Amino acid sequence: MRFTLLLLVACSEAPDTGGGKPDDTAGSPDGDGDGVRADEDCNDADASVLPGAPEVCNGVDDDCDDLTDDADDDLAGIATFYADGDEDGFGAGAGRSGCAVQTGEAAVDGDCDDADASSNPDAPEVCDGADNDCDGLGDQTDDSLTGAPTWYADADADGYGLDDDTLAACRKPAGYAPDAGDCDDALAARNPGAPEVCGDGLDNDCDGTGNGCALEGTIDFSTAPAGNVILDDGAFGVARNRAVGDLNGDGYPEIAVSSGGEDEVWLFEGPVSGAVKISDAWGRIEQGRNDNDYGIAAIGGFDWDGDGSTDVAVSATQYARDDIGYLKVYTNLSGGGTVDGDSHAAYLEHTNGMYIGTYGLVTCDLDGDGVGNDLLARAHTDSGRPVAWVAGWEAGSETPVLTFGMATGGYPHGGFTTADVNDDGIDDLLFGAPDAETDSASADGGITYIGYGPIADITDLDTTWDLRLYSHLAGDYSGQYLDMSGDGDGDGHKDLLVGGPGNSVADAAARLVRGPLVSGSIYTLATAAFSISNGGEASTWVGDVDGDGDDELAITEPDSWGVYLYDGAGTGTFGYGDTTATFLGTRTRGSVVVAGGDLDLDGHDDLLLSGLSQSLGGAPVEAVVVVGGSGI
Repeated sequence: MRFTLLLLVACSEAPDTGGGKPDDTAGSPDGDGDGVRADEDCNDADASVLPGAPEVCNGVDDDCDDLTDDADDDLAGIATFYADGDEDGFGAGAGRSGCAVQTGEAAVDGDCDDADASSNPDAPEVCDGADNDCDGLGDQTDDSLTGAPTWYADADADGYGLDDDTLAACRKPAGYAPDAGDCDDALAARNPGAPEVCGDGLDNDCDGTGNGCALEGTIDFSTAPAGNVILDDGAFGVARNRAVGDLNGDGYPEIAVSSGGEDEVWLFEGPVSGAVKISDAWGRIEQGRNDNDYGIAAIGGFDWDGDGSTDVAVSATQYARDDIGYLKVYTNLSGGGTVDGDSHAAYLEHTNGMYIGTYGLVTCDLDGDGVGNDLLARAHTDSGRPVAWVAGWEAGSETPVLTFGMATGGYPHGGFTTADVNDDGIDDLLFGAPDAETDSASADGGITYIGYGPIADITDLDTTWDLRLYSHLAGDYSGQYLDMSGDGDGDGHKDLLVGGPGNSVADAAARLVRGPLVSGSIYTLATAAFSISNGGEASTWVGDVDGDGDDELAITEPDSWGVYLYDGAGTGTFGYGDTTATFLGTRTRGSVVVAGGDLDLDGHDDLLLSGLSQSLGGAPVEAVVVVGGSGI
């Protein structure tokens, strides 16, 4: 029997599955169609999951390497995270791409010291020698420094600085001090740690009081420069000064300073503290032409136009160097700055008096109406025998309501003032004739004439005087200085201070006659209650500087720069060794003392001294020294 063997041989070519794609799964299907056999695909149901797929942040092992998200080094994360070794929330280094921050990592870089949690971009900069806030700046140069000590500008290197000039720094900068409270950063002798020195004219410890000190002893400004001073930095010659009332409305009086030769008056805001220069003046009145001695006298504290503000009057000896002297009244000075001298509110002149106001300029109540805003001036003429003149103007008027000459006042430089001599409530007129002669005095003894007010009713003191006081000394020239503004013994009555420069220092004298003065009497200064021999270039009341309730008086010495302060309650004869306080210095011209009033509002009257050479670290210049009252 014969058999036929059929051998079926399979084709080597796979069958067509109908999709045109060969089946290469060799029995392991690709369920998700991602091209990877099921036995090689870790998730054959998700075409995005297969070996070689990008690892992304989805909680799935996308690339089938058994690592998921942040555990996989192949992660293409959604953020970069940085190694944070000090766990301060800021990292450093190149960073890692990831899904979420891990332990030891931070989402923000910029840490400049990843081993110190106190150093990172959000850390406060403190004084520890490190760059805490990672801004590349150290302690001393970083503006964001917190918690650093405050240092105070200390220009005089006394260890105390100014409250309003500060710097925060870890270490003391040059020119700064750790403590504030310095009241004068130009004078090392004044600071909160300085001992209070009685009688030097300074509030040494800057506490605003004298700690029981009184103004006493000898103060020599040539060896211990004044603390509060107006310095002439332009060679003007600041020989004249006067407090002129509160011009700017801040409660403190301003000070007017002039040279008499510069056609200018400088105004300084009160209170003066430290060294102030003429060039720093708060205000100035500039005449702008060559009038003789413009500003030789100035006065304030009155209301000429009735607007409730303080006004100022300024005098000149001659207009454009002719024979007419004048006064000008200035209003609306509250803003300071430069004022044109011709923008005056009133122009007051006296045709017979070329030196008007030079030897006496006062505010008073001329007509006895109870309002003391009128002006009264002494003047003189050189035509023929010198005759002294008196002229007065009521507030708001440029027309004189009073004008008369005094033949007996031939010596033109005599004193001149007003006061309520007889306590009737009305201003009276006091007029000095230093070279007048009487039957009771030798040649040039001097007489003081007094006429009772209202002053507008007085027409001639030659024959109608109510009182007169004469000197008993030849060559005394008594009456060249007159002041009846003080009550030395506290009895409620003003006392008259009469000064005479004399022919020599030996002849000079100042005498005090207690008020009130009785009408019709003739007083001799030989019976004065208080006398200063060998002194009297100028004599003035200066107010209650020591706070005892009684006024003090000041006398200047004719041949040097010296001012001598006495208790006005004293009786008898006094000399230079009997002073309450003595002020000495280097003279530039005659010493001048002015009652400043309470310039700093501490309850005590202050002094203004001029004619003094003063230096605060530079070449000596003329100066006006402000000396505080009781307590220094």
